[in-house]
Amino acid sequence: MKWNNYHSASGRAAQKAQNTLCFHYQICYDRQGQPKSKAAKRELAAPLNTSSIFPNPANQYVTISYSLLAASASTSLTILDGLGRQMENRSMGETYQGQELMDTRKL
Repeated sequence: MKWNNYHSASGRAAQKAQNTLCFHYQICYDRQGQPKSKAAKRELAAPLNTSSIFPNPANQYVTISYSLLAASASTSLTILDGLGRQMENRSMGETYQGQELMDTRKL
């Protein structure tokens, strides 16, 4: 098989995949293959961002471990209570992976 035939076949498959994402999930791409909106970029990255909190339930302190696909100077960690109220907000900066120790006695 010639490279040109393989390349055009894979291009058609990629185009079909992009059309499916756009139609069913509203994750649409421009001609260069870049997501058209910041929301689409977040949706694509969200499953790749991971975090865990231990021990759970907490007594005095918890350790929050995280791993992010993308980080920027404005990246932050926000802790919410069960009603969605903000309990704490910490600036994380451009840190892609790490751990944060949080005092839960005041919460």
